[in-house]
Amino acid sequence: MLPGSGAAALEGELVEWFGERPRFEAFVAGHRDKIRKKLRTAAEDDAVADARAELLVAYRLLAERRFEIAFEAYGTGKRGPDLTLAFRTNQRFNVEVTRLRAASLGVEGDVSRLASVLLGKVRQLPPGVSNVVALVSGPSAAVAEPDVAAAVKLLKAHADRKEETVFTRSGFESARDFYAYYVRLSGVAVVRDGDVPDAGAGALWTNPEARQPLPREVVVAVARCLAGT
Repeated sequence: MLPGSGAAALEGELVEWFGERPRFEAFVAGHRDKIRKKLRTAAEDDAVADARAELLVAYRLLAERRFEIAFEAYGTGKRGPDLTLAFRTNQRFNVEVTRLRAASLGVEGDVSRLASVLLGKVRQLPPGVSNVVALVSGPSAAVAEPDVAAAVKLLKAHADRKEETVFTRSGFESARDFYAYYVRLSGVAVVRDGDVPDAGAGALWTNPEARQPLPREVVVAVARCLAGT
């Protein structure tokens, strides 16, 4: 099904996930063409690992039977969140997934580098709907909810001081333009990639300034699913 050595290893992992969660198997089958295309164009193992992170988040979220998930609903190759969820059919929200690398954060993690990661992801969030950024991390690039809160606080401080270059070098027109995107961010989830439960896994920081905040029951369900417990 999947080309390449890294993708071949992922295929074996997917078979395990299918056995554990039939709803995930149905999700992959329903989006087979998009997933195959993404993996076919993944020239390096890092790109395959990025795609795996998206599938891992979908796999965990589908533990909640009230969630239905669409993959790349905004179009393949277009700027938009990876996953779009329907909750009880009438509540929709997006999840944009990013895999944290030790090289991007440092072994112990670094608030300014995490802020840069979030800065890049905020630009992909559409208006008029709740949006969550899911940070998938392993032992070498672990973050916790306080790190997320500190990174957001740092970005807002840059914006309040009108430090325009912080934002223009990331593609924003200005600090004000950043804020217009920032209020589209409903929350940031911490996702541990591993089999060992972690007390910080699944933690979901919620944005008090979000234009489209997540309902409390969605926050609870997402956090529980992403904790993998």
